[in-house]
Amino acid sequence: MIGLGVMIIIFGLGLFFVMEAFYGENFGTGLGLLALFLGVAIGVPCFIIAGTSMSSNSKSLDDRLIPIQVKSEVRKFKENFQRSFILCMVLGVSFCILALAIFLFIAITFEQYGNSDYYNLLGLAAMMSLAGVGVFFFIFGGVVMGSYTKLIEQTYFISDEDEIGPRAKAELNKNRPVFLQVIERVYWPVVVCIYLLQSFILGNWGTSWLIFPIAGILFGAIESIFNKK
Repeated sequence: MIGLGVMIIIFGLGLFFVMEAFYGENFGTGLGLLALFLGVAIGVPCFIIAGTSMSSNSKSLDDRLIPIQVKSEVRKFKENFQRSFILCMVLGVSFCILALAIFLFIAITFEQYGNSDYYNLLGLAAMMSLAGVGVFFFIFGGVVMGSYTKLIEQTYFISDEDEIGPRAKAELNKNRPVFLQVIERVYWPVVVCIYLLQSFILGNWGTSWLIFPIAGILFGAIESIFNKK
């Protein structure tokens, strides 16, 4: 559903360029926006349906012990899906490369016939359509394989919600030194305080946001160094 939603939205963007190519900037842009919003109107409900389904399932399984028998079955599913996953990745890359190749072919080949904007728009539409299919394969294969990996690697099921269950939290904390757990609790509040102090006192609102990506990189480095495997 997620892959389908993304693909439909990209198709809507492709139709936008088609409408502009055939009907010009004014009427064509209006029809193109209608096609784009139609794609969004169909694609977004796909996200909502998928998200609601995953959220309800995750909440019912949250903090449950994942039995060894379940892990064994999931390993079989993962092994059986391996070829399909590779095929999805190959098709995804192939469609994305083909999308760029089609655009360049149309733009270069038909440039000599004049009205290059018309052919460029058609090239963009073709590129978006093929790229949408490629993205679908990426998302489909990645979500399925990621689900199998999640069940195999976790001891307790952890939902995608912000708060994890007490047993899952205890399991995660077993692999983290006490001082790292303390750092995790105070790190981001301190970063926010530094951001606000620098922004209000020094007035560096335009550059102070850089604190967050830098802090994120440092936090990831600290976790990777001190986490026990």
